[in-house]
Amino acid sequence: MRTDTSIPAQLAVVAWLDPVVDALGFVPHDPYSEVVWTPSLGPSAVLAWRRLAGRLIHHPDGFTLDVAELAHALGLGTGIGHNAPICRTLRRLTVFGLARFLDDTYAVRRRIPPASSSQLRRLSPDLLRIHAALLSRHDAERLGSTPPPLRKGA
Repeated sequence: MRTDTSIPAQLAVVAWLDPVVDALGFVPHDPYSEVVWTPSLGPSAVLAWRRLAGRLIHHPDGFTLDVAELAHALGLGTGIGHNAPICRTLRRLTVFGLARFLDDTYAVRRRIPPASSSQLRRLSPDLLRIHAALLSRHDAERLGSTPPPLRKGA
């Protein structure tokens, strides 16, 4: 399915298995996705990704998504036409590489990768400091060392 086609009312969602992002990325409930990705991805797409990836934790074999129900839960109305906010949101996730259409399924990354250099260039100095602190803490936890405390203001 191309990103410009209509999205069905019921969508089969599966995990997008990626050993690199699964090892290095951030889990859905980590503040990194909200703080660092929202400026480039947008709030509805970040929230949609967090909702879908979080659901994959409990349903690792996938699940059927009621697109109108997700739209309503995210405050995007209940329309699911081609230009409906939820459809644009789901397509936006594919543009940023957090999901992809595979035949009749929608594969979603279970973890969000660290922001790209082009995304980082668009962040304010304050958000860059927060990014660095969250990434440092994440790497320390992932590598099993003691994470540095987050500084006030970071």
